[in-house]
Amino acid sequence: MAKRKKPLTCPVCKQKFSHSAKSHPMKRMSKHLWSKHKPYMIKQQKSGQRKKKKPKQIATEMELADDLLLMAILEIGERLDSLEGKPIQHRNAMGMLIEHVGSLAKRSIAGEKPKKPLQQALFGSLYSGGWEKRQKK
Repeated sequence: MAKRKKPLTCPVCKQKFSHSAKSHPMKRMSKHLWSKHKPYMIKQQKSGQRKKKKPKQIATEMELADDLLLMAILEIGERLDSLEGKPIQHRNAMGMLIEHVGSLAKRSIAGEKPKKPLQQALFGSLYSGGWEKRQKK
């Protein structure tokens, strides 16, 4: 039984060519398109890049807010042993906030004073206490 050659048609030039069963038709078509119709393929790539999902502005803003909260949390209390050496992901930010505020509440109930006031520690990177200085004047 002889090997059967399967026909392929180029979508650009409508040229017919065949491939054997050993070579994949997509590979053969891609090779032809890149060698004979390079501008067409570049145009296809750019159109795909235009159509892909772009990150929403709110998502980037939330990541920035998460970063500010995480930095403030890490300044307030001791860094937890379980977090050392692990990268902090943005989806864990609220869990960390709740965990650290809970530990601060436990310490305040026990009578320990925090190193910094909570408000300044949480939002210090946002205003650096500037409004308090202006109010005192």
